[in-house]
Amino acid sequence: LLEMFVGIFGRLVLVPAIFLPIAALFGFTGSAMIAILILVGSPTTVSCYVMAKNMGHRGVLTSNVVMLATVLSSVSLTLWIFLLRLFGLL
Repeated sequence: LLEMFVGIFGRLVLVPAIFLPIAALFGFTGSAMIAILILVGSPTTVSCYVMAKNMGHRGVLTSNVVMLATVLSSVSLTLWIFLLRLFGLL
């Protein structure tokens, strides 16, 4: 359970929190910033499950991370867009 939440937190919160300020420092705004947000803040893909199974890892953990990250990404992406607008980057 902890592994699942660490993976989801890393993908939806930690990675955007690291790379969005860096993108802002480089001067990205508007549609370019949205593209970066989608790139770094979107959930993991279903192909991760297939790759994990083929590599002999637990498919249950991967499928749970994919499913829950997809559901939670609607909230996290909305919050990231709100924060980007708040700081005038959109």
